[in-house]
Amino acid sequence: VGFAFVTFGVGTNGKRRPVLITYVDDEIVKFLSITSKYASKSENIKKQYYPIEDWQEIGLSKESWIDICSIKEFERESFSIEYIGDLTTNDISGLAKFTERFISNKS
Repeated sequence: VGFAFVTFGVGTNGKRRPVLITYVDDEIVKFLSITSKYASKSENIKKQYYPIEDWQEIGLSKESWIDICSIKEFERESFSIEYIGDLTTNDISGLAKFTERFISNKS
């Protein structure tokens, strides 16, 4: 998990957001969004949010969820990463199982 300053459009407007980085090379960064805004979401959207169990251990400031349907890709040069840590083994396993269930329920 890393904090990232994401620029939306032209310029330096953007916000620091926690993200789960899934791929990085010299040209692109791919990630899933992490949010603390769970309660206000619809029941349908909540189904795609994995609850991070060990959120404090990885450096997040509040309870958070990974949106498994929010795969995003940015050019590496427009993206700065402030690394804060890795998902715990517990959350890696939990995320994998959650994703498998989500996909099988969609079929």
